[in-house]
Amino acid sequence: TLSPDTPLGYQALHLVFWLRRDVEQSFAAARAGLARDPGNPELLADLGGRLCLRGEFAEGLPLLTEAFSRNPGQSTFYRLGFFVADYMDGRYQDALDEALKIDLPDNRFTQIARATAYAQLGRSEEAAAAIRLLLKADPGYGDRAVADLQARNVAPEIIRALVEGLRKAGLGVPKAGT
Repeated sequence: TLSPDTPLGYQALHLVFWLRRDVEQSFAAARAGLARDPGNPELLADLGGRLCLRGEFAEGLPLLTEAFSRNPGQSTFYRLGFFVADYMDGRYQDALDEALKIDLPDNRFTQIARATAYAQLGRSEEAAAAIRLLLKADPGYGDRAVADLQARNVAPEIIRALVEGLRKAGLGVPKAGT
């Protein structure tokens, strides 16, 4: 309302709606911000990454690619979108390559990405090491994994695939809810 022609307010709305689990309003706010500043690398990365978490790769991946093209110093956390796309397409080595580019070792999603990709590649020792790091940062995560991913608006088919990978990596995730 105070500054309707700048993208920052729309980026804030995008995040607020996302956290309220109103995905459509979140995406609408981000698109409104990009309409005002189509080259905004942070907004491109925010929207692109969240579209990928919803499985909307055709729209999300080009936005992420553009974000990194405009700002190579973009947070490596946004590489999670590339990871998810590769993982869901069964390109596990590419998924692992993306997971290893995420420079946030204490972030649980970094370890989830690494553990699942390692597990799918049959690299059980590395998968187990990633699970140990995940549990060190978040003990008992297996009991909350599904609810945590749901709370972050991850698409159900992506949750199922990640949970399968986490189980394959050795994390105990209850069957209920998947």
